[in-house]
Amino acid sequence: MKNFINFVMLLTLLAVSAPKVAANPPTAYEGRRLYVSYCQLCHGTGGKGDGPLAKEMQISPADLTTTVRSRSDTILMKIITGEGRQTITGRDRHNLLSDSMPEWKDVFSEPQVRALIAYLRFLGSSKHDLMGDPEVGMLLYQKYCQVCHGVEGDGDGIMTQLMGIMPMDHTNPNETNSIDNEELVKSILDGKGRFMPLSYRAPAELPDEEYPLILTTARNLYQYHTGTMSRKVQGINVLHGEERVEVNPEDAKAHGIQDGETIRLVSRRGDLAVKAKVTPVSPPGVVSMSFHFSETPTNVLTSSALDPVAKIPELKVCAVRKEALAAGEKPKKIPRRAPRKKQAVAK
Repeated sequence: MKNFINFVMLLTLLAVSAPKVAANPPTAYEGRRLYVSYCQLCHGTGGKGDGPLAKEMQISPADLTTTVRSRSDTILMKIITGEGRQTITGRDRHNLLSDSMPEWKDVFSEPQVRALIAYLRFLGSSKHDLMGDPEVGMLLYQKYCQVCHGVEGDGDGIMTQLMGIMPMDHTNPNETNSIDNEELVKSILDGKGRFMPLSYRAPAELPDEEYPLILTTARNLYQYHTGTMSRKVQGINVLHGEERVEVNPEDAKAHGIQDGETIRLVSRRGDLAVKAKVTPVSPPGVVSMSFHFSETPTNVLTSSALDPVAKIPELKVCAVRKEALAAGEKPKKIPRRAPRKKQAVAK
């Protein structure tokens, strides 16, 4: 039951921690938009200076994948805006290349220039070509990868501590540059685990006015499966020798259930009598039972709806209601099967 609660809390945490994807993209992504709109025609898609307009104008723009590495942000600001004294030998400012060249200081604001420089730094430090649309990649990363790899990609996502894992630091080129694009694609698609993200689909049966509670099944620490082995150990039976339906105190008050009282649980498929255990471990609206005891066969209540792909029965969620037992009625006792006698082994 605690695992179920932790799982629900985790899903809630993931939902509330999901970022506003389109609201504040990283600086380099804004820089890429500017680069694609204004710079790519001359400097080319990869920044190597082989854009179609450069060829038409018969000019030789800088290869940004190499020259940017040795330039400070201040120098890059001067080159882009054309402001200040030119100190780089052999490389004119943009507005000096041609009379028709625009004055970028009149086009870009200072934050935009700094965003553009952030993208140029990426072009200068990346060892591999850019694949696909990075903005689409950012959306996918924030939706599926961020919980482990972190907001910035350095491996500090909220799932790392919960799962005890250490994801790769994607901000460290010493780790990522050794993996080419094909290897990276293969590691994502065919890594140690194949994960298929799915959209949420509601259970086949939800609570309503007639059946206001959700019944979920869980395991107990002291018993195993249907108890055919563990229930033969007297010490275990002392610790946990009968079924109890766990009920949240709020639901117990709302439905008139007392701790230790024997109640009848009814679903659309069947009913059974079971003792109640009032505990905050079970969240409001949810009651929980194990399936270890033949005297209280929990699965006479559960749903037989099947998952459309895996064909697994939906035993963890069904709608139930509580009813009072009739006067003098006691839970039905199902006799235990006697242990099988040892058979002689033929020699």
